[in-house]
Amino acid sequence: MKRRLVRSVKVMMMLGLLLGMSQTGWAEESVVPAEKTVATTETSSTEAVQESTESSTTASQSESVPESSISKDEVQTIEDDVDALIKDQLGEKTGDEIQLDQEYSASNIRKYLLEADYGISKEALDKYTDAQLEDTMTLFERYNYDVIGMDFGAYVRLLNTLYVDKTVSIENALAQLSYNPGSFNSFAEMIPQVDKLQAYLKALYPSTSSFFAGKEMSNDELIATLTHLDGFERQVKEEGRTLVAGRIAYILNADAYGMTTDPTNSATSDSQKAGESEVPADTSKDEDKQGGFLKLPQTGEEKAKWAVSILGLVVVVVVVIYVARRNKVSKHK
Repeated sequence: MKRRLVRSVKVMMMLGLLLGMSQTGWAEESVVPAEKTVATTETSSTEAVQESTESSTTASQSESVPESSISKDEVQTIEDDVDALIKDQLGEKTGDEIQLDQEYSASNIRKYLLEADYGISKEALDKYTDAQLEDTMTLFERYNYDVIGMDFGAYVRLLNTLYVDKTVSIENALAQLSYNPGSFNSFAEMIPQVDKLQAYLKALYPSTSSFFAGKEMSNDELIATLTHLDGFERQVKEEGRTLVAGRIAYILNADAYGMTTDPTNSATSDSQKAGESEVPADTSKDEDKQGGFLKLPQTGEEKAKWAVSILGLVVVVVVVIYVARRNKVSKHK
């Protein structure tokens, strides 16, 4: 009888131990190496960021210079507006335009100014130094390229602007001449250097200038104006004609072109936000410090496995208590 009892106890203990040990194997199956999980997450996130970057780059390249369509009627309107602007700012010519391919020394300038009535007397002219006359001519030639051909009457007005009214700084203006609007083949080519164009306009065409006043514009407004004018220039070229004035003359009449926000800015902003939203998440905090494993959430099946293991342990404990009591009873007998 005792042998049977011992044998039964051993069977029950083995059964309990097997149930408890089975959980170990199941637990190992429910644990995945964290390195693999993190690597997979980082790889998928990196691929998403790369795809977003490539698509945004392609979009920004195609939209960096948005095209603007313009009708023939609008072309004529712009040309009429620019012509009116030039006459309003410079007045009517009183003599021949200066020859831009000719070098003007101080002595030649004095000679030309006194040959006709350009609004300056010999006494007033003598107050200017040779350097002042030559610096003014350097700047005056650039105004001729920027706006339209001018005569010595306009030169005298520029002298007054620089040295009498002082509404334009000769030093600041000369420092900006390295930027040349006439070197661009289109208005669209000027967009990437909009900051340099802004500095140029502020130095040579401030809104307070008594010679040729400009208009203050934000970068967005300036880019929108250049975009609109690029469509205008393309239409002019399609008609086999060239611009009747310099590029700056058209830019300074920007109020007539219906300025809007540059569409490339919103595209750039959207692409940046898309890139930021795809940044890989930091999963290092979820990593098991001892084994480097990332534990997955338990499911209903895993809860059932834990219940079986607990049941096995309970069986073992019950058996141990039962054996202990049997031994105690045997000793008393």
